[in-house]
Amino acid sequence: MIYKRQQGFSLNKFIGVLILLGPLVILGWQIGTMYLEYFQIKRIITSVGQSVTSYNTEPHEIRRRLERTMSIDYVTAVKAGDLTINRRGGIISIDLAYQDERPLFGKFKIVGTFDETIQIYP
Repeated sequence: MIYKRQQGFSLNKFIGVLILLGPLVILGWQIGTMYLEYFQIKRIITSVGQSVTSYNTEPHEIRRRLERTMSIDYVTAVKAGDLTINRRGGIISIDLAYQDERPLFGKFKIVGTFDETIQIYP
């Protein structure tokens, strides 16, 4: 009679894999949420920019629209007051520059620095 040894994934191996992959999953999760919020902010600025119909729209009006939209979409990384809005030669530009800091574990944090200028052509 031939005996076959059981094969499989033991509890010890499972815990070892969790110890190795756990920090990578946490890192990926934090980086992913950071970039999702960045792309959400860009989408909000672009949509508000498309709703601006005139070059004469005042920066405080654009900022008010941004504040309202960011509040509805639960954006926490940046406030509309932190954005710089300039008008140059028929183009409205919004400077999006901020740092997003997320906790990893213990005293370790991950910091993302985002800097972009978005052009609006009314």
